[in-house]
Amino acid sequence: MIKHIFSVYDNKSCAYATPFPSTNKNTALRDFANAVKDPSSQLHLNPSDFSLHQIGTFDDESALLVPTTPPLFMANASQFVEHLPEVIADDELK
Repeated sequence: MIKHIFSVYDNKSCAYATPFPSTNKNTALRDFANAVKDPSSQLHLNPSDFSLHQIGTFDDESALLVPTTPPLFMANASQFVEHLPEVIADDELK
């Protein structure tokens, strides 16, 4: 089975995090979005610093590792931040 390999890039340290496998791009994006929404995550605390990239594929039957060169940008963490609605002052409602 082909697994897709992803890594999160930190633009403050100019480095990629330890790669992780995922079934496909959609599951990787879901996992990334969940990490961004986790209040204890660095992705949540500093979303403008991080982005998700596909860096290759891995075939678990043949052990063939194929890099994606250059890494393929998937999403910025800031895309998954849920913004609170703006508070409207009482005098603006009149």
